[in-house]
Amino acid sequence: MNSVLYLGVTGIVFAQIRRSKSRAPMIAVAADSELITGIAAAVTAASVVVVLNDWAVVDVGYRQILTLLPATLASRTIGATIPGNRLHRNPQDRRSRVDILRADIRRREPERLTIVDASSGAVPFEYRSRSIIIERGRQTSATQVVGDITRLLRTDITDHHAPGA
Repeated sequence: MNSVLYLGVTGIVFAQIRRSKSRAPMIAVAADSELITGIAAAVTAASVVVVLNDWAVVDVGYRQILTLLPATLASRTIGATIPGNRLHRNPQDRRSRVDILRADIRRREPERLTIVDASSGAVPFEYRSRSIIIERGRQTSATQVVGDITRLLRTDITDHHAPGA
């Protein structure tokens, strides 16, 4: 089965991620380790692949982010919705992250999809029911959030294709 977890890493896996002014070294501040561990376990248990959906891919680079992810998440990560720091070479591409994600979903056509992000603005409206938004200062426990993610990872999409697709 073709199952994809679209993951925004900023605000979930990393509280902050950026290069220093000298372009080295990398600065990555880990977020909630219980949540990260739970997401990694849920992804592994459900045999889901991970696709990164985050501007950090552009700013830092896809391969660099993989080195910063927990090994279990990195090993399940197959790509990104955003073409890495190569996007800087194409400044005419001004699509929003939500439009880039929508296009990637159309291209991959997953049978199951789950979106986990810290920004509700990065989630296409037609996939809100397939998403978990993890906001800064959340009141829910990591265990509850991981339970919600696990539930979505195991349920099929029912007529959740983008309009006009």
